Amino acid sequence: GLEDTTIMIRRGIFRILRHPLYLGLSLITIGFLFAYQAIALIIIGVIAIILFYIASKVEDTYNVKKFGSEYAEYIKNIPLWNFFLGIHKSRKIRH
Repeated sequence: GLEDTTIMIRRGIFRILRHPLYLGLSLITIGFLFAYQAIALIIIGVIAIILFYIASKVEDTYNVKKFGSEYAEYIKNIPLWNFFLGIHKSRKIRH
């Protein structure tokens, strides 16, 4: 399982974002909110996005315990969900 991962991956999308899955799910949720503008869906969507954010932070805590200072350094250099900042930082690191 994913819990058995023994190495950190810093290639591909993980060079730009720490939690691309949760960002993607949040963007899909926002898309549904624009497409189906119902009060109940808006409430559920906002709660879902908050929970995706919390899950991202919980995973960060877990990964710091698992990988130690290597992941703590990764947190400093790679943004949680900010795709544009991640691209900017990625370009700086390569040059």
